[in-house]
Amino acid sequence: MKLNLRSVDLNLLPVFDAIMEAGQLSRAADSLGMSQPAISAALQRLRHTLGDPLFVRTHQGMVPTPRARELHRSLSQQLGAMRDTLDPANRFVPSTSQRRFRVLSNDYFEMVVLPTLLTRLRSEAPNVVVEVALAGDDMPQRLYTAEADLAVDAFATENDRLRRQVLLAERLAVVARQDHPDLQGDCSKQQFLDAEHVVLPDRNRRLPLDQILNEPGWQRRTGARVTQFASMLATCSGSDMIATVPERLAQQYARAFGLKTLPFPVEVPSLPVYLLWAPVMDNDPAHIWFRQRLMESVTANGPVFTIDVIKSLKQPHTGKSLQRLCNHQLFLPVLAPDKTQGTGDTHAFHNDQPPFLSLCHRQGIPGQAEPDARPDQVQHAGFLVDLCNAIWNQSMRLHCVSQ
Repeated sequence: MKLNLRSVDLNLLPVFDAIMEAGQLSRAADSLGMSQPAISAALQRLRHTLGDPLFVRTHQGMVPTPRARELHRSLSQQLGAMRDTLDPANRFVPSTSQRRFRVLSNDYFEMVVLPTLLTRLRSEAPNVVVEVALAGDDMPQRLYTAEADLAVDAFATENDRLRRQVLLAERLAVVARQDHPDLQGDCSKQQFLDAEHVVLPDRNRRLPLDQILNEPGWQRRTGARVTQFASMLATCSGSDMIATVPERLAQQYARAFGLKTLPFPVEVPSLPVYLLWAPVMDNDPAHIWFRQRLMESVTANGPVFTIDVIKSLKQPHTGKSLQRLCNHQLFLPVLAPDKTQGTGDTHAFHNDQPPFLSLCHRQGIPGQAEPDARPDQVQHAGFLVDLCNAIWNQSMRLHCVSQ
């Protein structure tokens, strides 16, 4: 018959562990802040529960029985893990952690972000593992149930229960094989429409490219529909088809696939790529650390936003559009003000450890910033739009991003 744990006083287990470590009842009592009679009473109760003397008193101290040694081998590690789990002062230690971070995304994340991220993680957390799974329509549910830690996606879902943070912004580029017979220079609108395209599955999203292709006169010819960006590049490499892909992806892999990268035929707003997670992860030390390393991995080589991204934020936001804007955190890399130069409204800027300007928003009607709001925690969307206008109008003076 199995032992009923409800009949066991689990408070006796730390006493047993202390006696094993100390070898004497008096030392065990001191380590636990108990009296020696209380330790003796606890040991008697544990002996009765387990049906074993556990320790035999000798001139050398309390000698454990074989049953006690067996118990200690199993219990000591489990008690230590329990202490670490329950201790509110216990913090995530990257150098020793074996945490697995599960990310929902697509092969864009695997090809563009993951290599740099892993290089950064290996120097600080050699035993941490990153697992990537395909993000689908069930992504919010998988985040709520902790099946995944984060999602990286170009679409900020309207689900208000998810946290959002802009990871980076992407331009669109056209790729074609190097010796494409019809594309010897830039790709014109007519050449774009005449060519056959390799596309990804339609996820019913309203992204900048989707908005353009829904305009009259912008219907492209679909020649193939594939599941991954890597497949798009490979298909273009071996055919006369072309594809519209994120610019970072094109720049990093065009040479490997024998492709050339061309500007999109018309000006298209850059595409924000979001981090998304469940609120339950907000204060988890490991999760915070991982989000920070993700941000650092994409900004290590320079700003993730360009002037056109900030300019696109000037467009009026109403209804659901405004609600989505209010519900995420937007991070813009800017240059730190040199407080040794300039006073009042005059600032000089330098490149020493550029910080993030964090514009944190909650749902609400646009209005004035609250009096006690810090610069990195602005409370209303109206202030965000005003600030973006100011950054755009004074971009040359701020020097925060470059074309």
